[in-house]
Amino acid sequence: MSTLTVLKDYLVGEGGYLLNDDNNGKTVMLSGAWGSGKRYFWQNNI
Repeated sequence: MSTLTVLKDYLVGEGGYLLNDDNNGKTVMLSGAWGSGKRYFWQNNI
C-alpha cells in the first residue's frame, strides 16, 4: 500500500481524521520541500 493511499485513508477514509468529531478542532499540517506536491496532494486528493 502506498504512502498516498495510507494518508488519504487516514484523513478522509471511512471514519477518517478530518471527518471525525473527536479531533477537537485540531488541524493538519503538510510539510515538505518546495515543489514536493503538498498543494497538489491537498487539491487533488483531499
